[in-house]
Amino acid sequence: MAEALRLVEDGLLEAASLQLPAARYFDTLTASIEAVNALGGQATDALLAVVQDQAAAARRALGLPPDGTVVALLPGSRAAEIEHLASRFFQAWTWPAPWPGAT
Repeated sequence: MAEALRLVEDGLLEAASLQLPAARYFDTLTASIEAVNALGGQATDALLAVVQDQAAAARRALGLPPDGTVVALLPGSRAAEIEHLASRFFQAWTWPAPWPGAT
């Protein structure tokens, strides 16, 4: 990464004329971009593992099976939302009947 920054600074931004072959610029900058992308991929994988662990812990705490679909009916937090939507949420939950395998 430092090499790419130096190359941009010295070889492009501050240069009176371009001295290096285009392939050198391309290769150096591409390697830095790929390194940043790899780091982002590693961070995404680590975050996914944390979220999956938290989801598994929440399922255990709620007594839910470790896999399968979970539907949460959340009418809202404002009193007016609950007043106007809660009955419709309960109707949706019981009509016509829960799906197979629902608990």
